[in-house]
Amino acid sequence: MPGSVREDIHHWRRALEESAQLAFVMSASGEIVAVSRGMREVIGVGAGVLEGHQCHRVMHGNGSRPTSCPLHAMVLNGAQQCADVHSEVLGRDLSVTVTPLPDGGDEPSLVLHMATDLTARKQMEDALRESESLLSEAQRVARLGHYVYDITAGTWTSSPALDDVFGIDEAYERTVQGWLDIVHEDDRAGMSSYLGEHVLRDRLPFDRQYRVRRISDGRVRWVHGRGDLVEDSEGQLTRMFGVIQDVTQARESRDALERSAGLLEQAERVAAMGSWEWDVATDTSRYSKGWQRIYGVDREEMPNQESRALIHPADVSIVDEASRRARDEKLPYRGRYRIIRQNDGEVRHVEVFGRPVIAANGLVEKVYGASLDVTELVQAEEAVREREVRLQRTLAGTVSALVATVEMRDPYTAGHQHRVAELAAAIACALDWDERRVDQVHLAGLLHDVGKVIVPSEILTKPTRLSDAEFQLIRSHSAAASEILSSVEFDGPVGLAILQHHERLDGSGYPSGISGDEVISEARVLAVADVFEAMVSHRPYRPALPLDSATEELRQGAGRLYDASVVSACLQLIDAGFEFTSVQP
Repeated sequence: MPGSVREDIHHWRRALEESAQLAFVMSASGEIVAVSRGMREVIGVGAGVLEGHQCHRVMHGNGSRPTSCPLHAMVLNGAQQCADVHSEVLGRDLSVTVTPLPDGGDEPSLVLHMATDLTARKQMEDALRESESLLSEAQRVARLGHYVYDITAGTWTSSPALDDVFGIDEAYERTVQGWLDIVHEDDRAGMSSYLGEHVLRDRLPFDRQYRVRRISDGRVRWVHGRGDLVEDSEGQLTRMFGVIQDVTQARESRDALERSAGLLEQAERVAAMGSWEWDVATDTSRYSKGWQRIYGVDREEMPNQESRALIHPADVSIVDEASRRARDEKLPYRGRYRIIRQNDGEVRHVEVFGRPVIAANGLVEKVYGASLDVTELVQAEEAVREREVRLQRTLAGTVSALVATVEMRDPYTAGHQHRVAELAAAIACALDWDERRVDQVHLAGLLHDVGKVIVPSEILTKPTRLSDAEFQLIRSHSAAASEILSSVEFDGPVGLAILQHHERLDGSGYPSGISGDEVISEARVLAVADVFEAMVSHRPYRPALPLDSATEELRQGAGRLYDASVVSACLQLIDAGFEFTSVQP
């Protein structure tokens, strides 16, 4: 080996000794002569171990260089080469650069091999693609899409979800006039003025509800558009980014609520409010003029024993408990009760709020509060409760429609959601849950498979074994159901129970792999009901299991996969002769 080459090798060994980069120097034939500290640490060897070994054996562990190796091309043309290479030894994707090191001859004697780890970047790219897919699906479910308006060109681009809202396809002319053509004819002039003067001239954000007429079917929909302007370095407006959401249902619901809330608004206008101050040490209170008018008294201060006499006898315990909690537990004073006005004997309803003040000795010194005459509000609430009954009927109809949608796409499991709901409610009753929680788990059972609307029907009804990709799509249905129902305000953890109904106590479930106490009680009940019903029902890929096999499966999983108390309650029901009332097709 010429002396100059030996000197170069010695130089590179010193240069790479403390380098954290993934680098080494090799001969043109691929024999490693100098290795960086970073490369040694990644491979897990000490100094001098790798010298003398062939590059492809160190990086790939086989007898030949991979076809993607850039050393081939470098040897041919003598210039620096780059390529993406997977190292089996490191288990990483790398961006490799090989650089000939000149030594004065016609061909380089040494080559610098530099590698950059691409694994994290590829994982990030995969996660980004998945996030984009989830965002697209979420936008579709939420009837919301985004747009970018190029102010200079007068054109705009839109997401597929927004195209669906507008009822347009890819060929639609996305110009300002094209957008105005979608805007309802009665709102078009106002929208043109709003965009030109309010947004572009005054440089204010776009935030407006308006009607559109869908191009595809002519249907009129309400949308809420929002957008923010972007300036270039010279202060010129260049773009507007924003979102547009179909708010037709919310708009119609709000209009209905506004019409039915007239009585409530009237009650708020006529309701009186007064303030008070309770001195705990002397057990006396001072009252504002407003409070005196509400209670029908003409005294600014009196012992609480006297003011207590104004409370309706049936509600005295409410006042005593609120006072005790404020005085002894330092909690806010709150209560709603009836009073009997002193001056005319009229019974009124009041809502009372108070905040305790704690002295330096740690005891409550005073309580400051307010009383609100809510008599008219109480009467209005009765009307609201009646309306809630009607809304519950509407919700029931909506639930039935969602269930029917899933069952039409998957006729083999028609009735499955009803039967799961029926068994889940029976288990909840056996566990002595109150009526409200029983209703919640029943509703969760009816809706737990709504997320299967995202799964192609040919996969749902496939009579043969599913592929890994198809199975993963099936597994996404619980998260999809939770997303679809996320905007619904259920009376309890209905959405969370649906999201978790395939989770297992040992963490082997999905979609999040949570375990133990992280799985809520409602989801535990739903899981057992779902598994049992599936086992005893026919499926296109297998016949129904015998009852003994299904119950044995639950016993085997009790305490490991399923909540033991839930399994016990279910088995007691089965032993007692429980039968589904929803007939299996």
